[in-house]
Amino acid sequence: MSDNRDATHGLRANTLSLHVVSVIGVASAAPAYSLAAALGLIAAIAGVKAPAILLLAFPPMAAIAIAFDQFNRIDPDCGTSFSWVTRAFGPTWGWFAGWAILTADVVVMASLAQVSAQYSLALIGQDAARHPLLAQGLGALWIAAMTGVCYRGIAFSARLQTALLLVELLVLAALAGLMLHAAYGGQRPDALLPTLAWFWPGGLPLRALLDALGLAIFIYWGWDTAVNVNAESDRPRETPGRAAILATVALLGIFALSSAAALAWAGPQFLVAHQDDVLAALGTQVFAAPWDRLVPVVVLTSAVAATQTTILPAARTALSMAQRNALPTALATVHPRHLTPSMATVWTGVLSTVWYLALAQLTPAVVAASLTALNLLVAFYFGLTGLACAWYFRRDCPTPRQFLLRVAAPLLGGGSLLALMVYLIAAPPDGQASAMAVALAVGILLLGAPVLVWQRRLIKNTAISVDCD
Repeated sequence: MSDNRDATHGLRANTLSLHVVSVIGVASAAPAYSLAAALGLIAAIAGVKAPAILLLAFPPMAAIAIAFDQFNRIDPDCGTSFSWVTRAFGPTWGWFAGWAILTADVVVMASLAQVSAQYSLALIGQDAARHPLLAQGLGALWIAAMTGVCYRGIAFSARLQTALLLVELLVLAALAGLMLHAAYGGQRPDALLPTLAWFWPGGLPLRALLDALGLAIFIYWGWDTAVNVNAESDRPRETPGRAAILATVALLGIFALSSAAALAWAGPQFLVAHQDDVLAALGTQVFAAPWDRLVPVVVLTSAVAATQTTILPAARTALSMAQRNALPTALATVHPRHLTPSMATVWTGVLSTVWYLALAQLTPAVVAASLTALNLLVAFYFGLTGLACAWYFRRDCPTPRQFLLRVAAPLLGGGSLLALMVYLIAAPPDGQASAMAVALAVGILLLGAPVLVWQRRLIKNTAISVDCD
């Protein structure tokens, strides 16, 4: 094995700095795409208190980021939740945590590919709805292209992420700045001036609060990719966890500023009326031609960046699972020159393409249900990881600070996310569509059971040490 390989997984070691890993964490959450897809839906439930929902979703996300950091310090495994939950609760729960990561990453690819194709056509003046086959072909090409980038190497992937995120953040900052300037400067007489009440959830019914928080999971999700690249980081035990925490804080600032600016400029009714694509609707009003085309460009780059950073964690989780006999060992192949999980990367791209094309043949309601199901899968593996952290470190907290970081915060974060998941399953927000999402999420998890049974004999011989005492 060459010196530049990580000793555990065979990936390219000592490649990514704290700055670059933080960029990957923020880019994976796709701020522009997430705002475009979910801000209007949250405003439909919470009105001007949409920023409060985004603030309220931050503590559990930060708590899980802390859990990832603490686990990563003792086990910098690119399989993250798979490895760590196995340590705490045993191979079966660990396997389902890994399965939830893999399936969530594949499920979201349908939406990312669809948005990438839609905006690619919009930039040349074409409507995706009028050219469905062309749109599906473009979506598949975007998945293939980003699979190729991930196959090519982590350094190239990181450089592309940095460039895409820079464009995304510059346009979002310009959009928010212009909207707030117009509101406070009097150029928009009907503007709403932000107040502290926008950032406090008081007055919202509990049902509305919980339903909106379920949507906020989707907005924040993605920062954990920063930890999946731990084997390739310069300080594997420290850099990824710090980057995950920095990424969640950065996302909080982006979402709070953008949501408040959008409400100030247009009000909640406008956001609800344009909930299919809030940013595009705002861009046409805020930016003068031809600058109004910047917003479609930035949503496209955000979706493309997220496509790439969704392949990264899925491939690395599959690599870790395969190396420990929890998935077929063929997925443990590492490219001898690029030092990437080549077979796992290719299969992630293939399965994502199949899922995307299959979903494209179904009704929009099924596509929407798949995104709601995604929230449940994310809440499941995030929550399970938080509880695993608290349990694993319960007897290893010599100081109050360590108890807070290793037990209290992960327990509260993980418990709240699992409680939210149970609530969303027991009381779906909007009837039939949510019931479909619940059935899809539960079905995806149960679909893993035959694979688990198939691999059980090999899993019992896994190299992961298990501490369940």
